[in-house]
Amino acid sequence: RSGHVFEGRYKATPVQDERYLLSLIRYIHRNPVRAKMCERVDAYRWSSDHFYRHHELDFVRIDLLLGILANDQKVALQEYSRLMEIVDEEQEKQIKEADYSGSEAFAMVVEPRKAVPPRKSLDEILLGTGLSIEEYEQVKAGSRKHSLQCFKAAYAQEASKQGYSMRSMREIGIHIGLTDSAVNKYMGSGY
Repeated sequence: RSGHVFEGRYKATPVQDERYLLSLIRYIHRNPVRAKMCERVDAYRWSSDHFYRHHELDFVRIDLLLGILANDQKVALQEYSRLMEIVDEEQEKQIKEADYSGSEAFAMVVEPRKAVPPRKSLDEILLGTGLSIEEYEQVKAGSRKHSLQCFKAAYAQEASKQGYSMRSMREIGIHIGLTDSAVNKYMGSGY
């Protein structure tokens, strides 16, 4: 067998916003209609829709959703039925693409910032400029050969991209025998 039931992980979407939750439930319950498996949401017997429509408190916790719709049970069931008839293709597209729904603070809890990959060492950056071992040794020894300037510039620029800040200009420069001002020159150079 193949398909979502047998392969891969289901999609779990953390939700903070009640309106989005209502749209999400509608999206899920309307899947069989979109797939042309039935003409109406209530005609698909394998979804949790019937728990809501018949107020069955067995397997599905319907009180949360119905409580959002209305305090009165009868009104909530009417609102639920009305909600399931709404077709909003733009919102369905957004739901399909969303990883979470909520505030920026909620997003930070749900999906904390990815760990910043470790930056390369200054030697790795220097070697990554494409110079030969002989040229590498010359640069490390502080050679002022004109042919090495493009490597020094590439090194200084990449070191900055890797997170070596202005505070580290001295460290970047000392590593290849340059002053802070020379590193700064290479940072803005057209090499």
